[in-house]
This record gives sequence, C-alpha cells and structure tokens, in this order.
Amino acid sequence: MKYCCPATQASPFVAFTVCSRNFLAQAQVLHDGLKRNYRALAFYVALCDDLAGLDEAAFPFEILPIRELGIPSLEEMSHRYNITELNTAIKPFVFLELFDRHPGAVVAYFDPDIYVTSRLEELEEALGLGADCVLTRIFANRPSSPRWMTPRCSSMACTISDFAPCATCRRCGA
Repeated sequence: MKYCCPATQASPFVAFTVCSRNFLAQAQVLHDGLKRNYRALAFYVALCDDLAGLDEAAFPFEILPIRELGIPSLEEMSHRYNITELNTAIKPFVFLELFDRHPGAVVAYFDPDIYVTSRLEELEEALGLGADCVLTRIFANRPSSPRWMTPRCSSMACTISDFAPCATCRRCGA
C-alpha cells in the first residue's frame, strides 16, 4: 500500500489545536513555538465557542469555527458534553477537515498549552520511517508534595492520559 507520509520538505508542517476562547493566548504561544521551528507552518485553531466579538484577523493563524466542521448532531453534542469534553470530541472532525485541505500531508494535533522549544525530530523520524500515526504519551515526575497524589496517579511517575500530541496522515486513495 502506498503511503503519503511524510510530507516533503517544501510542504508546510500542518498542525492544529482545539480550544475555547479562554485558551486562545495559550494557542498563540503554541503557534509561536511551532513557527520558530517550522517556517512553512499551516496552523489552525478549532474554536469551540461562538465567534461573536472575536477579531479573527488579530491572530496569525486560521480559526476553524466548530459550526463549520460539518459535525453531525453538533447541537446534541453541545448539550450533552461540557466544554472540556466538547473540545476533545471534535478532534477527529478537525483531522478530517485538514486532511481535505492538505491532501497527503501529515497533520499534527497539540494541546493548546504545549510550549514548543525545538523541532520535533522524533516525530519527524517516526513519520519518515513510514509510521501512519504517532501518539506521544506525556509523563510527569511526581513532585515532592503529597497533595499532588491522587488514587489515579499514585506511582513514581504518572501518565497523563490525554490525546496529545498526535500526528497522522491519510493513506493515499483513502
């Protein structure tokens, strides 16, 4: 089977995050860190809030309004999920939108509060070796404060279960 990954050096690094309006500053920092390391960057923010009163032109990235992602039963989802769950639930729809906009490109998702300080060489290497999808688990060392300990995170290192970061591509012809 033919793979489209990775994109060529001339292709932009396609990345996105999903957030609510209160996290747009964090999304800006994520964008800025990626832009410092990837000159050819196509960065998007899928916004789970209403755009009313928001100056989209003030941001150096494109904002994808949730209502324009073609999500079936969006109204039902909006009533069923809290805002955090809704931010999580729309990620597959954003991937599909960006696969359509950037055929054959790798699309990477990052939580909006990630600060990128260098090129993502391990990600690039895995995709360059033919990986269809790269999932990165985030680990945090347990601080000395016992207040941090919870029944869910009671080992020396706690895996923070989240869907971040992730990079994948659509197979050619899919």
